[in-house]
Amino acid sequence: MRFIFLIGIILFSSFSLKAQSWKEVNDSLLYYYNNNDFNNAAIVGEKALTIAQKEFGELHADFATSLNNLASVYKKLSQYEKAELLFKKAVNIRKSVLGEDHPEYANSLSDLGSLYRKIKDYKKAEPCFLQLADYFAKKGGTQSLDYALQLNYLGIIYAAMDSAKKAESFYQTSIAIIRNNNTDENLFESVLYNLSNLYFQQNKYELAEPLFIELVNLQQKLYGANNEDYITSIENLAFTYRKNIKYKEAELLRKEAVAYYLKAGANTLAYSTAISNLAVLYNDMGLYTEAE
Repeated sequence: MRFIFLIGIILFSSFSLKAQSWKEVNDSLLYYYNNNDFNNAAIVGEKALTIAQKEFGELHADFATSLNNLASVYKKLSQYEKAELLFKKAVNIRKSVLGEDHPEYANSLSDLGSLYRKIKDYKKAEPCFLQLADYFAKKGGTQSLDYALQLNYLGIIYAAMDSAKKAESFYQTSIAIIRNNNTDENLFESVLYNLSNLYFQQNKYELAEPLFIELVNLQQKLYGANNEDYITSIENLAFTYRKNIKYKEAELLRKEAVAYYLKAGANTLAYSTAISNLAVLYNDMGLYTEAE
């Protein structure tokens, strides 16, 4: 009897595993994903996809969800070809089943575009974010922060594709929208950084200067002066001041960068670079003793 009872337990356990619903398996995938256990998330995700196919068929929103979730896992595992294939399938199914005005379609399109940005395939990323910009313009209007975010992404894409004029236009429009909303300081920081660096890379220092000043002030407010992003920005602003022959302003900022990096030690590369930058500035100012 004891032997039969054990068999019963095994049979019952097997039946319980087989009877798992798609939602239960999908919840397990999300658990593993949120805990950064992507290998187990991939195993469970493949199972969820198989169940969804059997339970719903391929032309169903939940099947598309499984595709999208599994693609996100493969992206984390740097298996980009697998991720692309699954994201594209999810986009097509959601477009067919839910329509182009549905938020889940926009989510899949955003995930696919973000993958292309990740792998630096900007030609493929471009149409994704153009469609997303149109989507958010229709949903929330051309003064919404969601629309501004897509314009920022388009600016990044065009800057990477060496289309500086297009990038500048998208960044400028995005900044104007954010100023009008006056709410999302993190997005504002991102776009300020992107446009100021676009001008910086083009040697347009007079245009870069006011943006760097605004960026430095914002980052000091958000993070304080003991922050590496803030220090990077003041170094960029110092370089810009130097190019614009504003040596005293540049000197103050370069001294601040030197003091920041000295905390990590006088033998670090960052400190050595900061000292070298200050010496170059003193040389420009004709202060040759200080430069030494």
